[in-house]
Amino acid sequence: MIIGISMMVPGVSGGTMAIVLGIYDKLVHSVASIFKDLKSNLLFLVQVGIGGLAGVLVFSRLMEGAMTSYPHIMRYLIMGVIIGGLPLLYRKASTENESNTAMQGDGVSTQKSNTTVQQGKTGIQRSTGGASDYIFLVLGAAIVLLMSREPESLIYMATDGSLTSYIFLLISGFIIAVGVVLPGISWSFMLLVLGMYEITLNAINTFNIPFLIPLGIGIALGTFSTAKAIERFLQKYPRKTYMLIIGFVAGSLLEVYPGIPQGWQLPVSAAAFIIGFAAIFILGKKG
Repeated sequence: MIIGISMMVPGVSGGTMAIVLGIYDKLVHSVASIFKDLKSNLLFLVQVGIGGLAGVLVFSRLMEGAMTSYPHIMRYLIMGVIIGGLPLLYRKASTENESNTAMQGDGVSTQKSNTTVQQGKTGIQRSTGGASDYIFLVLGAAIVLLMSREPESLIYMATDGSLTSYIFLLISGFIIAVGVVLPGISWSFMLLVLGMYEITLNAINTFNIPFLIPLGIGIALGTFSTAKAIERFLQKYPRKTYMLIIGFVAGSLLEVYPGIPQGWQLPVSAAAFIIGFAAIFILGKKG
């Protein structure tokens, strides 16, 4: 349920929350390898899915009302959450890369025992990554900025009720699935970038089935289709993958930023930013 609630807040990734709760690796593996141990994997996914759905249904109406009534305050809260999650992602990138390079160092040391220490040191030094890793960070930010162009036209495509609309919702669901699988990118943030956040919240609250079914099918297909590839990419290129994710998250700040609030909303927005940052930063430290 915590993951479901987190998914309703743009910038709060269900994947990141799964890392904090210690179930992310099992979650991705269960999706990617569901047929290898169908009973166990399916039971785990159903449990997480029911809790996540409950969180979405319970929290969606509250989020819709808050975003409508206090848009500046909520967006500053979201910005705090986004920035607060960056240290966790960077730490995850460094830790995963260090583990991989240390394993490579161990493999070499078994062949040449007299270079074990040297290889181990080399592995740790490489954990800081190279300049190419930061190219992925810039690439991630650029992708988000390109995706955020002309959201009004996307809203029209999602709601005109034509066959094109259903196809668009199916494709959008496939894209949004990235936010379901990857830590650091929330599906609600993907909706925000596509200009579909408010209308999707409204569709959930009003049970707009013609809207939700194609979107849900796209999310399901995208999740199962990309989980295995993402799992392999995270294992093989962990630092580059996480730098790309950090770029996605950092780029989202420009999309979320609402401008400088006026009057009483200024101190309240600042407080909301601090609360959002502190909450995710503390959860990340515990995770």
